Amino acid sequence: MVLGTGILMGGAWAYEALSFGGFWAWDPVENASLIPWLIIVAGLHNLVISKATGHALRSSFVMIILAFFFVVYASFLTRSGILGDTSVHAFVEEGLTNHLLIFLFTFVLISKYFLIINWKKIPRKEKEEALSSREFWMFVGSLVLLFGGLHVIFFTSIPVFNTIIGHINDLFGSSIRDDMGKPDNEIQFYSGVQIWVGVLIAILSAFGQYLKYKATESKLFFRSIMANFIFAIIATVISSILLDKLWSITADRGVFHLVTSYSILFFAGWFSVISNMQYLFSVLKGKIKIAGGAISHIGFGVLILGILISNAGQRVISENNFGVQFDGEGMDKTFQRENVRLIKNAPLPLGDYLVTYLGDTIEQGATYYELNFRKIDPETGKIKQDFNVRPYLLMDTKMQQLAPNPDTKHYLTYDVFTHVTSLPGEGSKNAPPTVKTDTIGMGDTLRFNTGYLLLSDVVRFTSNADSIGVMAKFDAVVGVAKEELTPRFVIRLADGTAQQGSAQATIGNVQVTFLGILPEQNKFVFTVTDATLNTDWIVIKSIIFPMINLVWIGTIVMAIGFFISMRKRIQDNKVSAKNA
Repeated sequence: MVLGTGILMGGAWAYEALSFGGFWAWDPVENASLIPWLIIVAGLHNLVISKATGHALRSSFVMIILAFFFVVYASFLTRSGILGDTSVHAFVEEGLTNHLLIFLFTFVLISKYFLIINWKKIPRKEKEEALSSREFWMFVGSLVLLFGGLHVIFFTSIPVFNTIIGHINDLFGSSIRDDMGKPDNEIQFYSGVQIWVGVLIAILSAFGQYLKYKATESKLFFRSIMANFIFAIIATVISSILLDKLWSITADRGVFHLVTSYSILFFAGWFSVISNMQYLFSVLKGKIKIAGGAISHIGFGVLILGILISNAGQRVISENNFGVQFDGEGMDKTFQRENVRLIKNAPLPLGDYLVTYLGDTIEQGATYYELNFRKIDPETGKIKQDFNVRPYLLMDTKMQQLAPNPDTKHYLTYDVFTHVTSLPGEGSKNAPPTVKTDTIGMGDTLRFNTGYLLLSDVVRFTSNADSIGVMAKFDAVVGVAKEELTPRFVIRLADGTAQQGSAQATIGNVQVTFLGILPEQNKFVFTVTDATLNTDWIVIKSIIFPMINLVWIGTIVMAIGFFISMRKRIQDNKVSAKNA
């Protein structure tokens, strides 16, 4: 209960405080904390089997010993510095490696010694469990959890394997490969396997409690479970349609379209929630005090639904559809596509919102950036939502770089997550503006860093014996802000000289100059002096996470279920002690 809650609290902290955009990234340090929990849950279910039937007591000892081993092993991974090149969270080498290894092997040897000498003394049922029994499928579920944990920890331990092989090569002069790399796309690699672990556990938790210990009558079982199965299919279809309308998940992602691993997991989550709800109210008659297992399973099902919907349905609203290119380290194609530059006081449409960078303030060493999000009803023009977020940058004294911290606006059915990804470099405000000359015709555009100039008209504004004057009309557009610019071009008839006129935009630090006319081509020559990057600006990324509250609700419900089970077990033990 405590470890599982702590892990998800860490996920909540990562979601609120870190800038990778989510609550789980399959980082090696995250993985190291998850493995003991998976194996403890497996061991806990084996203990329940043992108490009810006498089976699986040996495997309970093995799994609980393994769970503590992986707690100590996690400390070794994170504190020894061995993950320094593969995890952003691991500590660097602190001279603790030998101490941690001694600590690790001491507990391995002690636990292994006592397990071996007592192995034959541990009670064991000779008769195998029946295929229709509850204990058989609970044991299968514990093996699935064990497999899920071992899969993650094996690939997380690649740096350890490389180090061991390197020492072997040094010792024996061998040339075994010792540079195995971590998976290229860790999220896709781990999720591709763990999604099926989630499917199996959710389905097992859905029908497991309808089975009886030792043996189950098949007709009664299928009669109990079939209605839940059908309701789960209906709930999957209806919720998929609703999600499609609200978040365009099925249309844009194909996530719940037909039969995919995602749609199967979605069904499994619903199946677990509906089956355990029905078990709680129909079989247990709503008696919460004895429903710890059912409540934990409901929480797990809700957690699965929340993870799937919030990740599959997340939508980057800071899409760079403005032709702006970013130059700098780490600004790859994904960065170019998912980040936008905001000029101070120049509103920019992002998704359904109009976003304005209002300014920044420094508070206790952190620089906060004030951003206003406003959603306007296109039909009525009324403001539907209006809120500010304040992501900030804090100097990391260890890494000597600015660490971005997001700010999130929470709603019941979704969150708006925003963080600053780039700032003007040193001396950028003093950098010379870019100057570009183009020949364009009516209706053509001149682009600059934060917007564009549209040539809407060219008219004669004066004509006399001394000169002829022509005025161009430009619409300067930055986001949804628009301003008319009217640079002029005057020709003196006496000597044929030209006077070139300029116009300066107030919504963007850009100036357009009328240089000349090409009457044969019906074209005009203009120069754009772009100093927009010499003004106050930031680059941001903003993401919408739908239904992410299901993740936190599922975690809380699951922890409550564990607590109820623990309380029930303590009370049972007291009664047994009195009777004895």
